[in-house]
Amino acid sequence: MKTVILNKKEFKQVASFLFQGCIVVFPTETVMGIAVVADNYDSYKQLIDVKNRPLEKAFPLVVGNKKQISNYAIINDKQKRIIEKLMPGPLTIVLKKKNNVPSYVTAGKDSIAIRMSDDEFVLKVLKDLGKPILLTSANLSGEPSSLNDEEAQKIFYGKVRAIVQGDCPIQIPSTIVDLTATEPKILREGIVSIDQINEIWRE
Repeated sequence: MKTVILNKKEFKQVASFLFQGCIVVFPTETVMGIAVVADNYDSYKQLIDVKNRPLEKAFPLVVGNKKQISNYAIINDKQKRIIEKLMPGPLTIVLKKKNNVPSYVTAGKDSIAIRMSDDEFVLKVLKDLGKPILLTSANLSGEPSSLNDEEAQKIFYGKVRAIVQGDCPIQIPSTIVDLTATEPKILREGIVSIDQINEIWRE
């Protein structure tokens, strides 16, 4: 496969590649991400293969605005406060999924991981695309995340349709928090702390 190297001004081309079902790698505010459009099962399978990722491990669904979250997840008042105060940003929340979410998106689970990046480029891509993506760190499963396009090219050049140039300011993967129980549970630590989450949860 021929991999195209793009810059952030070419966000419309990135959105077009995603719409066509291609895999694209690009910088986010946390780490380099690798993405496909969420509603294409064939693209999902290709992403699994390229990352060498276990089938039982679901990809986060990344949305372009907060309103989209309620299209895919069931949200209560406490969860809504977390969304309003901590998103967009380096946070991935786990919620109960709605029945319209394809089982492959959640790896057969009844919950869904959702993220909304506050990276300007990512938001432009999602707005132009008009629908969510499956986005995860640009690495082989179990390996360290790539933090710029040069590191990503060493792994994925020739395996994806495009790689977007750029660095990642935070350089730490997003915090993942499970909000499906009576108390929040951190699944992966990041820049957003459990103390911040708990303070809002208990308001």
